[in-house]
Amino acid sequence: MQKQKITSVLKYTMIIFAVIVLYCIIRCFTMTETGLYSLFIGDFSIGYCSRLLIGSILSIFKDSFTKEWMTTFLRIVTFVVFMITAHYVSSSILHAKKTEKDALMIFTALFIVCPFSVTIYAGDIFGFIDVFCFVVLLITLYFGSNKILIWSLPLFLAAGVFIHDAFITGYMAPCLGVIAYYVIKKHGKKIGASVNFVVSSVVCAATSVYSVIFANSTIKMTEAEMLKYLAKKGNCTLDEVSGYMEGFLFHKDTRDVSMQKEYADNAWDFIAHMLKFATESFIPSYLIYFISIIPIVALVFFVWIKAIKNSNGFIEKVPYILFMLTPVPQIFSLFMSTDFTRFLATIVITQTLYLFMCIKQNDKNIVPAMEFLNNNKYYFVIPCMSTLLVNLY
Repeated sequence: MQKQKITSVLKYTMIIFAVIVLYCIIRCFTMTETGLYSLFIGDFSIGYCSRLLIGSILSIFKDSFTKEWMTTFLRIVTFVVFMITAHYVSSSILHAKKTEKDALMIFTALFIVCPFSVTIYAGDIFGFIDVFCFVVLLITLYFGSNKILIWSLPLFLAAGVFIHDAFITGYMAPCLGVIAYYVIKKHGKKIGASVNFVVSSVVCAATSVYSVIFANSTIKMTEAEMLKYLAKKGNCTLDEVSGYMEGFLFHKDTRDVSMQKEYADNAWDFIAHMLKFATESFIPSYLIYFISIIPIVALVFFVWIKAIKNSNGFIEKVPYILFMLTPVPQIFSLFMSTDFTRFLATIVITQTLYLFMCIKQNDKNIVPAMEFLNNNKYYFVIPCMSTLLVNLY
C-alpha cells in the first residue's frame, strides 16, 4: 500500500512538473538572462545587509563567477523549485476526497497556467532572487507539519529577510500563517508549538527592523569600492554590476541622476521615494493584470469564509482569517516596485498553496466548500475565462 502511494505521488509529480515546463515552453520562457547579476555575487564582506545572503552562501563554494555559470545555476534552481512544487501539489491531490478532487484539479490547473503564479520564476522574473524567497515558503510548508523540524523555521524566516527584504511584505506573513495553521490544526495548540509561533514572529519582527533601520550601518565599503569588488568577483565590467546595489545600500537613485537629491541617508525616505516612483510608473496593463487574478483569489476566499463558519471557536478560525489578511502586505509590495507582476504572483501563489496545504492535512472545515465547488463547477467559469484572457493579452 505504501509503495503504491509513493508510486502515485511520483506519477502525479512528474505529470504536473511536465505541464509546468510545457506551459513555460508555450509562453516562450527561454531563461537566458541572468537578471540582477550583482545580487548573486554580493556577499557579507560588503556589509551584513539584506540581499547578500545567497551570494555569501555561493561564495563558500566559489571565489568568482561568470554570467554563464550563474544563468545555468539559476535554471537548475528554477526547475528544482518546480519539481518540489509539483510534489507538494501532487501529495495534496492524493489526500483529497473523491467528492472534492475535481474542484482541486481545476484549482491546480489555474495555479499552473495563471501567468502570475509559480511559472513567473521562469518568465518575467527569471534571474531575480525572489525564487529563493519562495523556497523559504516551500520549506515552511514541508517542515511546519513536523513537530521537530518546525523548530528550524525561525532560522529560515530570518534567512528569508537576508535573501531579499521583499520577503518582508511578500512571504513573511504567509509563512507565519502556515505556522499558525500547523500550530492550531496539526500540533493541537500545544504550548511548545505555540511558543514556536511566538519565536518565529519575534524573529521576523527583529530581522525586519534590523534590515530596514540598522543593516546599512554595517556597510564596510564605499560605493566605488563595492562596484569594483563586484566586477572583479563577477568577471565583468563595472557597468554590468552597477545600477541596482547602489540604490538600496547607499540610498542612491540609479535610474535618474536628477532625482538623487530626493534621497536622504535613511531607509524611510528611500521607501517613500520608491512608493512615489512606482506610483508614477504605474501603467494601465497593471490594472488589467490585477483584475485578472481577482476571480481566482475570490474563489479561494470563498473556501476560507466557509471554513470560518464551519470552525468551532475563535482559535480554530484564526488561520483562515490570517490567510485572508496576507494579501494586505503583498498589495503594499505592488506599490513599492515597478516590477508589478513580480509581487502580484505572490498573492496567487500563497493563496493557492494554502488551499493545497489544507487539503493535504485533511482539514474537515474546508470540505463542505470544496464539495460545493465540486458539484457546482460553473463557479470556475469566470476564473478560467480571466486566466485564459490574460494569457492571450
